[in-house]
Amino acid sequence: MGQGASRERSRQQRIQSKKQQQWNTWAFNRNRDQITYNSSVDIRPDWSVLEQVQLSALTKLQLPTDKAGRAIVPAAEDLGSYGRVRWFDKAFDKVTPKFEKELAKTRRAVYNVTTSDDPVMAELSKKKAGTVFATDAMVASIMCAARSVYGWDLVVTKQNGQVFFDKREESNFDLLTVSETAQEPISDDKDNINGVPQLSHESTAANFNYSQQVLVSESGGGENSRAMEFGKPDPFAGAGEDCAAVGYRYRRWALNDDVKLVTRCEINGVVESKGAKSLLSIKALTEFDSKVTGVDWRQKIETQKGAVIATELKNNANKLAKWTCCALLSGADQMKLGYTPHPSSPSAPPPPAALHPTPSTFHLPPSALYPLPSTLYPSCSCPYS
Repeated sequence: MGQGASRERSRQQRIQSKKQQQWNTWAFNRNRDQITYNSSVDIRPDWSVLEQVQLSALTKLQLPTDKAGRAIVPAAEDLGSYGRVRWFDKAFDKVTPKFEKELAKTRRAVYNVTTSDDPVMAELSKKKAGTVFATDAMVASIMCAARSVYGWDLVVTKQNGQVFFDKREESNFDLLTVSETAQEPISDDKDNINGVPQLSHESTAANFNYSQQVLVSESGGGENSRAMEFGKPDPFAGAGEDCAAVGYRYRRWALNDDVKLVTRCEINGVVESKGAKSLLSIKALTEFDSKVTGVDWRQKIETQKGAVIATELKNNANKLAKWTCCALLSGADQMKLGYTPHPSSPSAPPPPAALHPTPSTFHLPPSALYPLPSTLYPSCSCPYS
């Protein structure tokens, strides 16, 4: 048999193998259970539909460009800084699966105040500082809406020519998702320990606990034990209350002559890098069932960290995109991503807000995680999308 005939035979075998893989994937998707997730709010029949926007249409929007083809990004203007931030403990950069630390619960209070209840936002509204007011999490959710799978909603109020975005009381808006964009859907059963509600509560608690544990304790008396004042006092903390150290930046973007967006952004910590202070956005990823994801963090985190983050980018595309947008909006210099795997014993799954080992921390500039998103400009009130 000639060399040309051998190459052709190999090519035909590759084509047949690819077709077989496609057929197996189609058969698997056809036979597996389809899950329809409930909406976050009941649609009442007496509501009037003003406009519907297809999520697929949001992905086609682009930033405006100049004559050279460069994207025109509205510059952020700082209107005020509040709160304080603690220093990052660099010892957590050296944590490995062999020398892991147990994730500790914190009793510090944290406040996710909605826009209309924010006293600083109220003052800026009186001063006519903007026309649209929202938190960074709300703006990021709108930016990344095309990636979302689970339902969420916001309340929009227009008063005296100003628009306010708010979350509903007792809504699930502040809860983090787990494997939202994975190929294998997660059950929406509230009684299932691996269902969407349980995993969301667990991931939210782990994220907050991690963001506090990796910071230098103010009671330790060591180097950098004193928190850095970020500006004016925390607008949400009561006198003598033990609250989580958070820095709030109120920033404004002029989207056009008529639309000025005012957003409350959060900074989680600060670290000294190359002789300069770098502001941090600190987040924690929560491991799901490794049999579903195909990646065991304890085995891969040291040798194949790229494979771990690639899997998370696929399975948690919406969550990571929102975190990136929040970091870009706040002007954070670095993102610190912690990995909180499940306990080693698979027979004893942890309850919500359980303790996790913390095997590793990964840091990178926010722009490296995702390219700068396209914009909903000027039709929607956010600087990127």
